[in-house]
Amino acid sequence: MPTKVLFFDFVDTIADVSAVPRESLKAYAQKCRAIAEGREAFSKPEFDGKWIGAHIPSVACDALVQLRRMVQIVVLTNSPLAFVTEISRRSAVEWDAILCAEMFKQCKPSPTVYRGACELMRVEPSEAVMVAAHPFDVAGAEACGLKGFLLGNGGLLSDLAQHLSNGF
Repeated sequence: MPTKVLFFDFVDTIADVSAVPRESLKAYAQKCRAIAEGREAFSKPEFDGKWIGAHIPSVACDALVQLRRMVQIVVLTNSPLAFVTEISRRSAVEWDAILCAEMFKQCKPSPTVYRGACELMRVEPSEAVMVAAHPFDVAGAEACGLKGFLLGNGGLLSDLAQHLSNGF
């Protein structure tokens, strides 16, 4: 089936968080992992002022504009909605939708998140691609029937348009 939706992880995939202190990133990742593994009940992550330096690089903004002409582009993230909205607004990035873990009361890579995102966007998993810089995220989506695109290791946002043109 042709791709109808590209789901994008946000932190590290779209948003550059290199200015965020390492300890804040590590605590965030550990909390999300504990929730996804059922070791901790869901609670909305709180991003303090240390995350203010996060931004979307212009090369990513340009690639997203091009991709949005081809398919729906949707954020699918463990990050809080307010954080994603603010960073996207500052970078003038327009999404077709922003879906956050807080909507599902679960964190990726839980199947609940990927399946719920497909249901909300009214697509079959085979019609969606999860784009992420984290192997666990791509693997979690693929286990639910979505296609996966791993950024890094040679995968670039600019490559996605070519893959879509070739029937990805």
